[in-house]
Amino acid sequence: MLADQDAFILLAFLRAHNGPWSAFMCTNSLSERLEWDRRRLSAARSRLVDLGYIKCVRLAYRGHAALFEWA
Repeated sequence: MLADQDAFILLAFLRAHNGPWSAFMCTNSLSERLEWDRRRLSAARSRLVDLGYIKCVRLAYRGHAALFEWA
């Protein structure tokens, strides 16, 4: 995790704003709040999924964001 600071920052943000049993969104619009571009946020989110910190429980579809939970 130390090698990927973006993933660490995103993980810290998500943990600060979501409880241990909550389902949460991690949309590309979050990039504005973190002052990142969308590719940077997407890469950090994918890294958290790959590392097993979060898991997608509902894929995004028209008009609805993907939902994530803690893995």
